[in-house]
Amino acid sequence: MLIHEGRLLLQGDLEELKAGVRRLKFEVDVLRDVLGRHFNVVSYGRQHAEHTVSTVTDFADDRFEQFMAELPSGSDVRTEQLNLEDMFVELVGADSPLSNLS
Repeated sequence: MLIHEGRLLLQGDLEELKAGVRRLKFEVDVLRDVLGRHFNVVSYGRQHAEHTVSTVTDFADDRFEQFMAELPSGSDVRTEQLNLEDMFVELVGADSPLSNLS
C-alpha cells in the first residue's frame, strides 16, 4: 500500500501495485479522453523529447489491447513499469489528482 500524509493512495501488495502503475509514452496524438476510457489517468501530457507521457494506475494487458485498437494502425505506444520511488513521485506530484485527496 502507498500512503502519503496519512492518506491511502493505493492499496495492494507490492507486485500488484508495480503491475498496475505504468508510464505510457506515445509518439502519436492521443487525447486524454481516449486514454481515460481505458485507464485511471494520474498524469498526462508531459513532453519528453517527442513523446507525450502519461501515468495510469490500473494497467492491464486487455485494457491496453482495447486502447491500442482505438489508435491509428502502426501507432507506437510504449509501456514502462515504475519502481516504488517513481510510483510514489508520480502519485503525489503536483499534477496528480491523488495529491489533493482529502
